[in-house]
Formats: sequence, C-alpha cells, structure tokens
Amino acid sequence: MPESKRPLKVFLCHAHADRDPVRGLYSRLTQDGVDAWLDKAKLLPGQDWELEIRKAVREADVVVVCLSKQFNQAGFRQKEVRLALDTAMQKPEGEIFIIPARLEECDNLESLRKWHWVDLFEDDGYEMLVRALNVRASRIDVTLSSKIEKSVLEKKFAKSPNDVRANSVEVGGNVSDSVIVMGNGNVINLSAQSAFSRQEKPVNEQSTFHNTSEEIKAHIEYGLYSEAYKKCILLLSQGENSALINLFAGIAYALNKGEKKLRDNDMQIINKHISLAIQDSKVCPTALAVLGCIKYGYHYLNKMYDSSHLTLEFIRKELQTKADPIDKELLKLIVPTEYALGFLGIQ
Repeated sequence: MPESKRPLKVFLCHAHADRDPVRGLYSRLTQDGVDAWLDKAKLLPGQDWELEIRKAVREADVVVVCLSKQFNQAGFRQKEVRLALDTAMQKPEGEIFIIPARLEECDNLESLRKWHWVDLFEDDGYEMLVRALNVRASRIDVTLSSKIEKSVLEKKFAKSPNDVRANSVEVGGNVSDSVIVMGNGNVINLSAQSAFSRQEKPVNEQSTFHNTSEEIKAHIEYGLYSEAYKKCILLLSQGENSALINLFAGIAYALNKGEKKLRDNDMQIINKHISLAIQDSKVCPTALAVLGCIKYGYHYLNKMYDSSHLTLEFIRKELQTKADPIDKELLKLIVPTEYALGFLGIQ
C-alpha cells in the first residue's frame, strides 16, 4: 500500500489586531486539508513562543503574510517576515514560498514587493490563494485536500448561459479520422486542426468545446494535472484534435510529472503534443513559449542534450519572427521562471 503524502504546511503571519479575520482564514484552510500554523491555535502553555514560531516558519512549505494597515506596527511580526525572507533565500529560484495576502486595502511591505500579492477581501481572493498553494504542493509532492479543489472548481463553473455565450470561441475542421494512442511513453502522430478555424461548428458544439477547454484550464490552474491530461487524451481520441487541446495536454503532462522528474520519454510526449499545437498559426507563439520554458528547465539547466528539431535556440529565433501575441494567461499555467522568460526574450 503506497505511503500517503503529508499535507501542505502553511504558516500564517499576522498582526494581533487582525486575529479575527486570520482565524477565519486558518479555519477555512484547516477544513480544506491544509496543515495551517496559527500561534493562537498551535502554541501550548509553557512553550518558548519565539522559538516555536521560528521553528514553524523554517518548517513551513508556504508563509502567508497577512497584510493590513495595522501590520506595519506589529513589532515581533516584522521579525517573522525577516525570518521568512531568510528562509526564502534558501529556496530554488521561482518557487512559491512567501505569499503576501492583503486583508484590506493597504500598502505592501517594501521587503515583499518582489512577490505578487493576493487580495483576500476580493471575491476570488481565496481561490487565487488556493491556486498558489496547489502549485507549491505539486512542486514538493505533498497533498492539498480534494475538497478545496472541488469547491473552487464548482464556483468557477457556476456561470449563467449568457456568460458562456459571451465567452465562446470559434472552432472547426473535420478531424473524425484522428486517433491518439498512448503506451510505454509513445504517441502516434496526429494531424493538427486549428482551434481557431474560420470554419464554424454549430453553436451547441462551440459551447461544448468552450466549456470543456475552460474546465481543462481550470483543472490545470488548481493543480489537477492528471485529470486535465486525461480529459485532453479523451478528447483527442474522440477526434477533437485541436491545437488548443494539444497545448493543454503538453502543459498538463509536464506539470503532472514535475520538472525534476521529467525524463527523455516524457519530453518526447510533451514535444509531440506541443509540436501539433505549433502547426496552428495563432496558437504557435504561445505553444513555442510554453515548450521553451519547459525545455529551459529540463535541457538548459540540467545540461541535457536536445536531439529534437525544436531546440531552445530554434524556439527563441522563431518567437522573434511571430506577429501573433503570446497568450500570457496560458503561459502562466506552467509558472515560468524569470530566467526562462529572459532567455527566450519574452517580456
């Protein structure tokens, strides 16, 4: 029987004046399966509170700094932030460790300005925090409760029919003869059809494709990489061989494996999916950028030889010639590092 993974450890740094809203955040995270650390809940009588807090920060997978107008006068809390900053320096570049979380409209700390914050007072604030926690959990191979994933996905798809029609996309093309077969790390070649084809499908098919692609994207956003990849393969096997689905498949497969666990046969599968997406002119720049960021981590940093024709140098040159813009929202799904973006010349 496989050993169960431990839950994600999250340290909550906050001002004493904000104990009520932070207690609510602690309760919600705990109910959703996160091993959250809050001083009022974790410290026992007789313990050295300063020692325990320092220990908790060092052992945390993520430190959430709860910002407010009162936080700047929080005294010892500034020491917690400095300790978190020291710990963050020991983490690999690009890893999510410190998350500034604003409880209200307020200034960010100067020392935290390099990290993008989340506004917990906004309607989607908690969902955005969950997205970040999911990314961190997947990178270090720990778990986040399925309840948290289910709740945010249900909320994301609680849309009216008008919302769906307003955001529908145009797809088309006869792909009834396309087949994908997986096994032992192999993928049978497919003919690529555009997700942005001018040939129209019936409105109900457009709506179905839009809903499915949005669902796949949401699964990736919230760390459900295996489920996202399975949905992609199901669609491809049924003939829905669009560039967008192939791009999602490559992204989901790479994230599900994890950058440090990718092997040559995994890169072949990712190459196959994304090379099909590249055949569509509108998807091509985004697909190249995604593949470039993945390859930067695998081939460049690990000094691995790339035997495919889609080398990093080729991708970088191709990106310079593309007129269509890169979809930054899709590119963010793979959480690219600044080094990879800089190497590829992506602003």
